Amino acid sequence: MLAPLGLIAWSSAQAATTYYVRTDGGTASQCTGRANAPYPGSGSAQACAWNHPSVALPASGSPRIAGGDTLLIGGGSYSIGSSLQAVPSGASTARTRILGNAGTPPRLIGKNGISHILSLKGSSHVEVGNLEITDGSDCVYAHSVSSVACTSATPWARGGIYA
Repeated sequence: MLAPLGLIAWSSAQAATTYYVRTDGGTASQCTGRANAPYPGSGSAQACAWNHPSVALPASGSPRIAGGDTLLIGGGSYSIGSSLQAVPSGASTARTRILGNAGTPPRLIGKNGISHILSLKGSSHVEVGNLEITDGSDCVYAHSVSSVACTSATPWARGGIYA
């Protein structure tokens, strides 16, 4: 009985995939996201990184990563105009990881007054690290002084991580 349980644990550990995001990557149709390489400029389903975190966690539809997967986001700035959907839950033995490069952490910049940039709502066993999550603005939401209030002309988000 122990051998089959061991095989199940080994199989689920093997199912986890590492995906990559880079500013010079491609769209979901252009790249698989499974290689830390730029989009070569032509073709589809190429072994290259995606060009934005929203490819992995689109605002609507199904996520392209699964529980236990790792999403490595390369350095650079990524404008987030629609909230990313919740990160899929991992397991206690295989966390879902959303990580930036420790040396040059990526900037996830909220725009359009979105409610949040990254969502952990309903997620468990998730690791998030080495990300700069900001809206790049000094404005204040719903402030009575118009010179400091957020407007549609300023890049801002109401929140960074929603949990």
